[in-house]
Amino acid sequence: MRIVIDYHSSWQASFLEGSDQEPLPKNNRREFNASSKSTVKKDISISKDTVMGVLYRLIGDQRKLYQARKDGNSYFNKVVPESSVSFNSLSDNRWDETVMIINKKGTRQKPAPGEFMGTVSSDAGLFFSEHAPILWSVLFLGVDALIDFINNDKKLDQQVKCTPTKILDRISVIDEMGKLETRRSLIESKQIQKAKSEDKLKELRTKLADLEDEKKANKLKRQINQQVEFIVSLERELEAIHNDKSLLDYDNVLQQAIKFLKSEFSQEYLEPDHKILPIRFYSAALYLQLNRMKDSGIDIKDLLNDRKGIQGFSKRSFNGVRDFLNPFSTSKTAKKTVKTPANITKASGQLEINLDIEREKAIELKIMIDHAGVSSFYLGKKGLAYVSRIRL
Repeated sequence: MRIVIDYHSSWQASFLEGSDQEPLPKNNRREFNASSKSTVKKDISISKDTVMGVLYRLIGDQRKLYQARKDGNSYFNKVVPESSVSFNSLSDNRWDETVMIINKKGTRQKPAPGEFMGTVSSDAGLFFSEHAPILWSVLFLGVDALIDFINNDKKLDQQVKCTPTKILDRISVIDEMGKLETRRSLIESKQIQKAKSEDKLKELRTKLADLEDEKKANKLKRQINQQVEFIVSLERELEAIHNDKSLLDYDNVLQQAIKFLKSEFSQEYLEPDHKILPIRFYSAALYLQLNRMKDSGIDIKDLLNDRKGIQGFSKRSFNGVRDFLNPFSTSKTAKKTVKTPANITKASGQLEINLDIEREKAIELKIMIDHAGVSSFYLGKKGLAYVSRIRL
């Protein structure tokens, strides 16, 4: 059997410790190990390991080569032995190119969303200006007081301690709050429960009709009675929700707040399940407070530090610690990505793989390759390789 592979721009160099033919380290990843020209492993030619790795890939075995070889039942252990495989290059054109190596290990251009680097500058008006305690006061309101603030066109005049730590602690508390239920979400939740229970009841009754064992039938009857009682209780709860005047009044207040915020900021504050995430209301309330402070004659420029909005907050969400605090950081330690030039060799050509096997096995192997449908792959590092022809 003869398999011819065409390959283009295959890298003849490696920037990783170890190889695909070796077990992975405990962290299941090979480390990048190239920060200068001297660490680049050059002149990696096509070997028997490379060829076997390609063959396993062609039949759809995605394991590392050392893993496939370790498995005594793998195809090239049990059916076609590696000793029957040989190879030679039909053509091999090589050239050198300069590439830029980027070693990102231990570095990042930005911290993670939940991280903050450095200390907050003392001139950050959002926290340390005269009017900052008034702005942040809405963040420390209870839910009912918050909704009342949204619906009443008045700024809040109370003051709070508004250090970054206090604010982040409060946001954590808000994030842990459950969603606010609207009347519609409560009704739909009960209706979904009722529909599922009725389906379950129907299923139990169908089972009972086909059951002849008296003991099992009695058990099913008890389950059916329990299910009927549960459905009745859900119907009572639904009726109570429909007749609850205080719930209707509260829902009207919620809907008023939603309608007002949507008209004010052109944002949607209801989730798909018709519930409300508290942080959406709190974020919007901060912008309402800012606008009302401005309308009352307070100069808000010292709060915004020439920014258009409240840093880290949109009109319906908190964007995370990174966006909130890092713009105010005194630290300049954010690491820049370092690029190092390195000369590598690339190669294009044809590789011939020969398998000294019987025709029946060759046909079987070709069928496996056809079924796996691997259109392209690497021959070594990077580049492009594909099967150009197969002869039995």
